[in-house]
Amino acid sequence: MKAYTATGVPAWEAKGLIRHTPPESVPITFRLSSLGARFGAQMLDLTFTYGGVILLLVAVAWLGIFSWNGLFTFYALITFFMRVPYYILSEMVWNGRTLGKRILGIRVISLDGRRLTPHQIVARNLMKEVEVFLPMGAIMGGADLGWIPGLILAGWMLATVLVPVFNKKKQRLGDMVAGTIVVDNPKPQLLPDLTVQAAALGYESGPGIWASTAATNCRCWRRSCACRRRRPRRAGMSPRSPRPSAAASAMTRSCRKAANGIS
Repeated sequence: MKAYTATGVPAWEAKGLIRHTPPESVPITFRLSSLGARFGAQMLDLTFTYGGVILLLVAVAWLGIFSWNGLFTFYALITFFMRVPYYILSEMVWNGRTLGKRILGIRVISLDGRRLTPHQIVARNLMKEVEVFLPMGAIMGGADLGWIPGLILAGWMLATVLVPVFNKKKQRLGDMVAGTIVVDNPKPQLLPDLTVQAAALGYESGPGIWASTAATNCRCWRRSCACRRRRPRRAGMSPRSPRPSAAASAMTRSCRKAANGIS
């Protein structure tokens, strides 16, 4: 994947465009997702995962199954075993998207132009644990680390968080290891309907014996087709048929070709 400047696009808008070439050799243009969108998606995912953890923790504490020390250990274990499967399974099922990514319209794609593999998804999400969550748990978990190990872990977290800021493709360490990148989810843009487009030009549409020819606003019967164009009648003018335009003639020819191909 190579960053490029699209022709005719302003420099500020073309910045962050990525040309993605899949195995079919048809290049597709993506836009790198902003750091704000990625941060927002991460916050939403943490809300979903930790919301479930807190509800489960409250239920266990209300039942009185564990002591306070056992409850803290249970919290650490259930947080890990809910967070990691959530990220991995959601990106596998939704092809590189978690709930937070779906809401904010971003997704993970592979750098080699192929479909995301389970190896890539597992690698990038396990690296997320190494980058942020495990050091944060060690610092905030009340372990007696001392100020030097705590400072080292805090510096490690800060460095890993700043990696996407200075990386050209906004990749974090997990993306570099897995060979992935986060982009804006492309929105499908449909071309205007032929019927609406022809009606705007003033063509009449009549009933035909084939749906494909009716979509071209031509009246066809067996092997004869005709396209007509409405023109407003002015006061004092005779209702004389106008000369067909070049567009009407082209539509007539395409309609006749379609009719000749059907017995």
